[in-house]
Amino acid sequence: MKLTDALQKSGVSAIIYGESGIGKTHFIGTLPGKTLIIAAEANGIKTLEKFPEEIKKNLSVDFLPTPGKSIEATSAEYNKYFDSLIIQDMPYDNIVLDSATELASMLLIQRTDINKNGGSPTQKNYGDVISCMKRYLRILRDLAIIKGKNVLILALEAEITLAQSADGQSASKTHPGMIGKKFTPEAEGLFDIVAHMEKRSDGSRVFRLEGNEVFVAKDRFGRKGCVADGKVFLSGKTTTEEEK
Repeated sequence: MKLTDALQKSGVSAIIYGESGIGKTHFIGTLPGKTLIIAAEANGIKTLEKFPEEIKKNLSVDFLPTPGKSIEATSAEYNKYFDSLIIQDMPYDNIVLDSATELASMLLIQRTDINKNGGSPTQKNYGDVISCMKRYLRILRDLAIIKGKNVLILALEAEITLAQSADGQSASKTHPGMIGKKFTPEAEGLFDIVAHMEKRSDGSRVFRLEGNEVFVAKDRFGRKGCVADGKVFLSGKTTTEEEK
C-alpha cells in the first residue's frame, strides 16, 4: 500500500478521560456514522437510553464477559474477541471501548485469588493484566491505522505519581486511569489524541487537548481544545472560542 493511500485510510485514535459522570458516554451519541460500543460495564450504556431513536439506531453494543468463569476460559474469550476485531469486516465507522478503566479492573478481579495474599492482587496478577491491556489497546489502535475506523478509548481520570525530585517531592499528574504508572504513559503514546473532558460554568463540555502541569493531553491536529462534539472532535477543526 502506498503511503498516501494509508494516510487517507487512517482513522482517528483517541483516549478520552475525565471524572465519573462528566459526560464521556453521552459524547458517544454525537459521533457521526455507525458506532460499535465494546462495553466493559453496563452502567454507562444506560445513558444512551435517553437518546432519540435516530441516534440509537446507529449504535450497537458488545458486552464483554463479566468475572465468574475460570481465568483460562475468560482470558481465551477476551483474546478471541479482540483478535477477531482486526480480521473481520465490521460495518462501523467508530469503535468505542467503554471503558479501559473498567476493563483493567475486570481483568485484575479475574486473576486475583481472594484466598491468597490476603485477598490482594500479586505482582504477577498486575503483570498479566498489563500484558493483556497492551495487546487489546494495540489491536484497537490498529483498527484506526489498518481499517480506517475512528477508535475511542474511554477512561476515568486518575492522579499518577511518575517521578520524585531530588528533594523528595513527588510529581503527580492526572492521567487516564488504567493500571500501572509505567503502563499508562505507554498506552497514551499509542494514540493520536489524549483528551481530558471538562465542564464549563455554563454546563457545556469541552476537551482539553494540550497538556499542562496538572493534566496529560495531546492532539495530533495541534489543537489546544475543542467542544465535546463528535463531528468537531474527529474533524481536527476548532475555533478560538472553543479553545478558551
